[in-house]
Amino acid sequence: LSVAALDGRPGVYTADWGLCYGDKAIMSSLPPSRRDEEPAAHLAFQMLGKDIIEAPHRFGGQGDALICGDLCFMGSHYRTDPKMHGFVAKELGLKCIGLQTVPAKGKATNSVTSWPDSDFFALDLALAVIKAQAGKTRSLLAWCPGAFTPDSQKGLRALKGFDKIEVELAEARDVLACNLISTGKTVIMSGHAPQLQAAIEGHGLKVDTLNLPELAK
Repeated sequence: LSVAALDGRPGVYTADWGLCYGDKAIMSSLPPSRRDEEPAAHLAFQMLGKDIIEAPHRFGGQGDALICGDLCFMGSHYRTDPKMHGFVAKELGLKCIGLQTVPAKGKATNSVTSWPDSDFFALDLALAVIKAQAGKTRSLLAWCPGAFTPDSQKGLRALKGFDKIEVELAEARDVLACNLISTGKTVIMSGHAPQLQAAIEGHGLKVDTLNLPELAK
């Protein structure tokens, strides 16, 4: 969608606008400093022909809800209220798996959003869906164990039917290694995470890398 079509109101991170699945779009909750993006978000989903669903609780959108087949991995407490897990499951017909990353050290809230804070405040900073199961090919996840609470680590390790790449904490936290895009065949990711890049290539996927100085800020 063009910026002009959205009346000149582009988004900062459009994945934060909501979660699309099929013909539905569940709107997210934007921080106070980004509320002026909401009209553009609604207009964008309307132009795409989506049935818009308002979230009844705080929700981080696509960055906090990662779909893999009929599963949806969802973050908890920072950008998304755990009550949203059941709501998303009911509205979209997905099985939702709630996960929690570790809180930020030394501060309980984010000074900009006034919401609970973490270095991994959105789930896509700690976990990435590389590909969903297709035929005899298993689903593939990349995840950073050090980013998750012990209970969430245990749940991810016990998850059956998945191949999993473990991402070093430094790559996930310092160069945003998990914050990537995958088509299931090609991955576009940070150019500063050589260990994760090599692991993904080892699974037979093509990797294109980018320098992301603005995202790093």
